[in-house]
Amino acid sequence: MEVNSPAGPATGLESVPNCDYSFHVKLGSMQDPQLFQDLEESCKSDVAFTNFCLKLNVFLNILLPGGKHIQLMAIDEIIEHHFLHVNFESLVDWKLHTDYLRCSPSFYNAPRHDYVIVDSNNGPFFACLMLSFTCQDEHLGFWRTHAQPWSGSIFISCWSIIHGVMVVLDFDDVGDYLVVDGVDTDMFLRVGTLCKKAGF
Repeated sequence: MEVNSPAGPATGLESVPNCDYSFHVKLGSMQDPQLFQDLEESCKSDVAFTNFCLKLNVFLNILLPGGKHIQLMAIDEIIEHHFLHVNFESLVDWKLHTDYLRCSPSFYNAPRHDYVIVDSNNGPFFACLMLSFTCQDEHLGFWRTHAQPWSGSIFISCWSIIHGVMVVLDFDDVGDYLVVDGVDTDMFLRVGTLCKKAGF
């Protein structure tokens, strides 16, 4: 597929003074939920989507440490996102910049699948964005936390801090965040202990 179009390059490299730099990647242009089985049926002519749900399970079970077992099923929901914001530090001026990436079957009446450079354990590689999506967290077992009002802020001692935590905004529930325990094994074990104490 063509990455460039007459309207301009596939990615927009811009420095935006008022941009929200509190995240590395943010998904946008959320589509209606659909079942994994419906996605595979609609894309059955594309070999890249053969056994899509099965391959996703394999990926997630390798990605998450500590032997956590993920078993997404054909009747589980998947939500496509056709737009991505990616913040990165430029090697030219060492300032934060934003890429605006498209992953859409119809962008101005034509498919748009931008390319990216991806970090990996074996070094960077280039890839085409074929599908950008999120799936429900019931199977992933994320610990959910809800932000308290600023008026309810409290004092804590810095000596009481146990561990830095990565959280992601839950776009379905305003004020809710999901704790990502897959960043390292220590965090995975700590959150697992919390879940057991809470009876999850």
